[in-house]
Amino acid sequence: MKQKIKLQTRLLVSVGLVVVMAFLGTAWFVSSIEEKELEAGELKRIYLKSEVLTRRMGHLMYSSNWRYMVLALTGDMNNDSSMLYFYITDPDGEILLCDDPTRVGKIAPLRVPLVQPGAEPVFNDIFYSQGGNDAITFKVYRTRLKENVSFNGTLRGRQGEAIFDTVWEIRYMGERLGTLRMGFSKRALTSKLDHIRFSILGMGFLVLIVVLAMVVVVVKTSMAPLEAFTRSLTAIRWRPGGEDLKQWLEKISIDNIPRSTLEMENLNLAFGNLTNMVISTWEELEQHRDSLESMVLERTRELEAVNRELEKRILERQDIEEKLLNAQKLEALGTLAGGVAHDFNNLLMAIQGNAGLIRRWTEPGEVCNEKAQKITDLVDTGARVVRQLLGFARGGKYAPAPLSINEILERNLDMFSRTRKDLEFRSMYQEKVWQVEADRSQMEQVVLNLFLNASEAMPSNSLLSVETQNVVLDGDDPEPNGLKPGRFVKFSVTDSGKGMDDETRNRVFDPFFTTKQMGRGTGLGLASVYGIVRNHGGAVTVQSRPGQGSTFSVVLPALPLEEN
Repeated sequence: MKQKIKLQTRLLVSVGLVVVMAFLGTAWFVSSIEEKELEAGELKRIYLKSEVLTRRMGHLMYSSNWRYMVLALTGDMNNDSSMLYFYITDPDGEILLCDDPTRVGKIAPLRVPLVQPGAEPVFNDIFYSQGGNDAITFKVYRTRLKENVSFNGTLRGRQGEAIFDTVWEIRYMGERLGTLRMGFSKRALTSKLDHIRFSILGMGFLVLIVVLAMVVVVVKTSMAPLEAFTRSLTAIRWRPGGEDLKQWLEKISIDNIPRSTLEMENLNLAFGNLTNMVISTWEELEQHRDSLESMVLERTRELEAVNRELEKRILERQDIEEKLLNAQKLEALGTLAGGVAHDFNNLLMAIQGNAGLIRRWTEPGEVCNEKAQKITDLVDTGARVVRQLLGFARGGKYAPAPLSINEILERNLDMFSRTRKDLEFRSMYQEKVWQVEADRSQMEQVVLNLFLNASEAMPSNSLLSVETQNVVLDGDDPEPNGLKPGRFVKFSVTDSGKGMDDETRNRVFDPFFTTKQMGRGTGLGLASVYGIVRNHGGAVTVQSRPGQGSTFSVVLPALPLEEN
């Protein structure tokens, strides 16, 4: 059983936590200020210490006095224990002088990581040499050592230690000679900060103890009347059995309860009002208890209905998002296919022209003449593939005109049935089907591609069905592939073949995707269907399950009624 906490204890803990948090916040704030001041002082010391040294380096480097440069830098290293390393590079980054002679001639930096691109230095300044014309840039970065640093056999810095990495630009007589880079340890700064923090915490702890003791006294004194009032109320629970609650409440006298604070006075008044309310509404509570179960059941049924509706909406939204994503993907592929087809068509025309010249300059029967004829035949084959690509890509509707979908389907189904006498065909045409504005040759290409795709998926003696209908999409219907509400003509081609799984169905309109064997298909038939239909402002969808056949449905915008 969970242990209950007294209100007095809770108040003491809450007030104590507030006091502790306020103390810690104050300590952190003061420590942050001190850290900034100490860091600013340390950076100023480094700046002043190094300024004269950098000026000397410019003069000595200009005169190629490397011996005095080494003496000056190693002297600073011996006199300042916080200085960890130094090296001088030329403008190309090659090390000319270093505290470790084995690194001379290499590319810097060596001991410290590269400064991240876009990193802001913690100290940035520009000063001028004694001539007044040579601007020298000085920057300091916070970083860490990536290896141990030693000097004259003594360990100066450890791997991972936080340091100040100073970068000086050396100029003399207006010429940029190179860069001086030195590292300074933060150990002394960190030690001072730790001392300050311990001092603040020590003094704050004493103050905290005194404040918490005062809080305990104040809370206990303030809570004493409330505890007395609570004991009076507790007696209600242990009243003798059979005694009426109303009579027992009337026995409780609140006049003898201390009212040392305004809150206690308000609590006494509120208890009196509550007593009257409990007695007057007792019967109402009894009635409500009896009807509560029926109310809960009714509310549960309402929530279940809302939950079912919500699940339905979620499924519809997921379906719409999936179709929209697929449409966007195919639209991007269509744009790419259009560009490829255009460029490829230009290449084919050039090849065909050159093959024609070869045939023209050679006699029939010659090897070159026959090869040129073969090239011409292959160009014709490639041209057909290009036309399929252009049908998939977004281009123009070549010759749009009012068409009857029933007429297109009847004509092509009659022609196709003569070539596949091993299949059974069934058609269901909508009477007075609405007309659409479309290019006849492209619509015939769509229908023939759907017939071919269906026939190749079925064995002999299978059924191929064609159906047309007028449909009206309103605002309540899920919009297929982004179609807006309005009047449409829908025709479907259904086969009784082996069907498709979800993975194949999702990719069936992708260009160059085919389930046929190598060399038996280009994968552009259904892709061109998709491109032509989308170019006419329509949508094409597929429904299929393994072993249950497939249905390809094409929806095209209908012409206005006055044009039908």
